[in-house]
Amino acid sequence: LLRELRLRTDLDLRAPGENPAPALPQEWVQWVNVPLEPYELITSPSSREGLVRIFELLAREESYPLVFHCWAGVDRAGTLAFLVNAVLGVDYASLVRDYELSTLSVWGERSRSAPEFVRLVHSLEEHGGGAATIGGQAERFLLDSGVVPEHIAAVRRLLIEPVRDPDWGRFSESY
Repeated sequence: LLRELRLRTDLDLRAPGENPAPALPQEWVQWVNVPLEPYELITSPSSREGLVRIFELLAREESYPLVFHCWAGVDRAGTLAFLVNAVLGVDYASLVRDYELSTLSVWGERSRSAPEFVRLVHSLEEHGGGAATIGGQAERFLLDSGVVPEHIAAVRRLLIEPVRDPDWGRFSESY
């Protein structure tokens, strides 16, 4: 992580009662602790404040490469990955597949029909201001939470590579 990827930021999503601490040497990697709630609890006031801080961090180029995690790396980190990937334009079927792949962890089966996951999706629908896609719902939820449009745009700019159109020889954004 340090030598090959030159990791710069360790974003720890654990709450104070979980004894969050740097996973990597702080002389090489910036450690940032922003407690976050999983699934539909992401809509709680404390998590919304955390999302603002997280997207401020994600919007800064000097934060990358970045790793984020919680205690198990499945629920809170999975919820954040779901939100980030949704605003990056990842389609719903791929978001579900990614979530279900977390079943490969030691923390048990994850399913699109699991009550926690269903509540997350319904919560985004409720807070998504009537947007038609999961990406639109996630973006509206983040904006309603206080994340500024410039930070979402910066995250897209930093994390989405332009795609070269083989027919036209031009680059275009992939979202």
